[in-house]
Amino acid sequence: MACKFRAGVGVSAALVFAASTTLMALPIASAAVPQYPTRPIEIIVPYAAGGGVDQTARALAPILQQELKVPVIVSDIPGAGSITGTSVASDSVADGYTLFFDSPGIIDAPWIEKGVPFGPQSFKYVGQITYIPNYLDVPVTSPFKTLKQLVAYARKHPNKLKAPFTAGWPSTDVMGAEFAYDAHLKFTTVSGFTGGPAELLSALAGRTSFSYNNTGEVLSDVRAGKVRILATSAPKRSPIFPNAPTFEQQGYPVAVGVWQGLAAPAKTPQYVMNVLDKALAEAAKSPELKANFAKIGITVDYLNSAQTTKLIYSEYKSDGQLFKRLGVAK
Repeated sequence: MACKFRAGVGVSAALVFAASTTLMALPIASAAVPQYPTRPIEIIVPYAAGGGVDQTARALAPILQQELKVPVIVSDIPGAGSITGTSVASDSVADGYTLFFDSPGIIDAPWIEKGVPFGPQSFKYVGQITYIPNYLDVPVTSPFKTLKQLVAYARKHPNKLKAPFTAGWPSTDVMGAEFAYDAHLKFTTVSGFTGGPAELLSALAGRTSFSYNNTGEVLSDVRAGKVRILATSAPKRSPIFPNAPTFEQQGYPVAVGVWQGLAAPAKTPQYVMNVLDKALAEAAKSPELKANFAKIGITVDYLNSAQTTKLIYSEYKSDGQLFKRLGVAK
C-alpha cells in the first residue's frame, strides 16, 4: 500500500509539473504587441506648403512609406507661425498615426508667445533627419551687395530698413533677431508672414528690405539669379552656396540653423516608437533619400532618438536665454 501511495503521489507531481511547464510555454495574449502600422500615417507640417520644412517632409515621406509599408501623407497646417499646426499635432491621438515634422519653432514659441499649449515635453522624438543653415538674402536688384553695406546703411538710418517677421519665431527669424542684436541695428518690423516663402516673396516685391530663409526656400531663386545671399548662419560656408560668407566671417557670432526630424505625441506607446525609430534609421541610409534631399539643396544628417532629444532640450534652454537677452521672453 505504501509503495502504491508513493507511486501515486509521484505520478500526480509529474503531471502537475508537465502541465505547469506547458502553460508557461504558451503565449500570453495580453502581453502581445499590437501590429503597427496597419493604415495610413499622417505627418503634420506646421508651415505653409513650399517652405523648407514642407519640402524636407515631402522628400522623406516616400522613403518612410517604403519602410513602413503603408501610405505616408504630409499635411500642412500653417498659422500663427508654427503654433497652430504644432498644437494640432501635440493634441493628436497618441497611436502613431499622426506624427509631427519638428523644427526649432517647437522650442521657441513657448518662450515668446503667451498661452502656447505645447513645449518640448509635448512630444517624443524619433530622430533628426537633416540640419539646414539659414541665410540673410536680398533681391539682386537691392543696392546691398554685401552685409557690410547693409549694416552701414542701417546704422546711419535707424528703422529705415524693413525686416520681416513670422509669428512663432521660426529659426530663420531667431537668426535675424540675433544678428540685429549683435550688430546693434534697428529695423522696422513687418509682421503677418506665414513662413520663409512669404518673406522671400515680400522682399522680391520690395515690401521688405531683405528676407530670412533656409536652403530649400531660397535655392531656386539663387540659382535663377533673382536673389543674393549676404550671409549664412552655418559654422562654415555651404557647399551649395560657396560664395556666401558666414556671419562669423563677417564679425557676427550668429549660428542658428534648422534641425528637422520626426516626432510623435508624448504618450505614444514605446512599441510604436520602436517601429518609427527603425524606419527613420533605415530611411537615413537610403540612396534615394540622399538624392531627394540633393534636389532641394540639403543633406542627410541623422541623429537617433536619444541624440535628438538631448539636442532639442539643450537648444530650448539656450534659445530661452537669447529671448530673455532680447527682451522678448514672455
